[in-house]
Amino acid sequence: IYFVQISFRADTKHTDTDDDLSSGPKLIKCFSDREDFDFSDLDSVQPAQILDLSPDQIKDASKIPLRGSRFQRCTSAQFFIEANQDDTSVLMRLFVFYGH
Repeated sequence: IYFVQISFRADTKHTDTDDDLSSGPKLIKCFSDREDFDFSDLDSVQPAQILDLSPDQIKDASKIPLRGSRFQRCTSAQFFIEANQDDTSVLMRLFVFYGH
């Protein structure tokens, strides 16, 4: 994800409770400012942060803070979903960045 323009919107939450939470992401590796990042680099590059999401965080569309020291003034962010909750595939309906 490259940041070209910043826009502001009011907070909204995804409230569709019929979703199967077993297909949500569980383990997400977050990287910053790695424009030439490739999947083959996963073993050799340390992630800036690793998120371990619970089913409740997915259901509630919780805001999960990223480490400010690692993501301040970054121009790009890369995310790798390493594991899902329980399903063999992942379903993401909402992925939002909040910044200031």
